[in-house]
Amino acid sequence: MPTEIPIPAADPLAREWAIVCEAPRFAACLVGLQRPPDGGFEQRFETIWTIERPIVREATRVRCELVGRFAPQLADLSGRFDDPLLLAEEDWQTVIELTTRMVQYAVEG
Repeated sequence: MPTEIPIPAADPLAREWAIVCEAPRFAACLVGLQRPPDGGFEQRFETIWTIERPIVREATRVRCELVGRFAPQLADLSGRFDDPLLLAEEDWQTVIELTTRMVQYAVEG
């Protein structure tokens, strides 16, 4: 379920965002940092995305720690990180479809 975390505007974390999905048959992570304004009006972002399960798992873990500072009730995933990191061959179609959508958004954007 998407959740917005109340982070004070002065906190450096307020310029960061992440979309993390870690499920038994799929994992993806898109993280970004809003760059400070450079005098122009256009917002600029640095982003990284991955489908590599160990990296998605670590992003999930880090996000839980960060969220815990502001919304502890949303950060408890006790035992969740004990699940194995698996990707079956048939799951590659989902990965290909996600990759295609991401590239389309970037090109059309």
